[in-house]
Amino acid sequence: MGSGRGGWLMSEKERYRVEGSPGAERSQRAPAETAHDVAVRDITLPSRRSFFVRASAVLIGGIVSLFPLAAGLFTFLDPLRPRKGAQRRDSGGSAMDDEGFVDVTTLEALPEDGTPQLFQIIADRKDAWTFIPNQPIGAVYLRKEGDDVIAFSVACPHAGCAVDFDPVEREFECPCHRSSFTLAGERSGDSPSARNLDRLNVKNEEGRVKVRYQNFRTGVAEQIPE
Repeated sequence: MGSGRGGWLMSEKERYRVEGSPGAERSQRAPAETAHDVAVRDITLPSRRSFFVRASAVLIGGIVSLFPLAAGLFTFLDPLRPRKGAQRRDSGGSAMDDEGFVDVTTLEALPEDGTPQLFQIIADRKDAWTFIPNQPIGAVYLRKEGDDVIAFSVACPHAGCAVDFDPVEREFECPCHRSSFTLAGERSGDSPSARNLDRLNVKNEEGRVKVRYQNFRTGVAEQIPE
């Protein structure tokens, strides 16, 4: 029996050594997670979820931003389109009319002897991007000639400098290149200007003098609006 019991014990030991402990088979089939594995799993899963959330937010934001982008592109391609009902005002507070005339002064403010008077044109600057109220857009000389009012742009047609009026010589003079013009706005002497002073449209409405101000191309013989 000793040998039988010993043989049985050896058989159990050998079997234990060969088969291992009861949990060995489970350990081989499903190894236990280490601390590193748990950390990687906890980081990876939220990271994937965050990626999809961010990607969805970017996609939705891109679609929504297309609408103002399209509107901005339309404005950029047509920045100076007229605004229906938009008005500009001079410093006197009267609106520029549909024809572009600005109320400048009263008829009584002009001397009867025809001496030119200098007036600044004040109006709102407005386009598709900006609105700046009460800005100087130019200046004009106004003078009476009988029952009419004559308006000259202050800009010299030669290079655009502002001309002065000499009350002694009774003529307009440009300080930049010495162009000179008669009281009627015509070139005089050896004036380097290619044309006479630029006349502007004027109308008299109930004693108010209104001018349609505009700029013209300089350095050319023809009066070409800019």
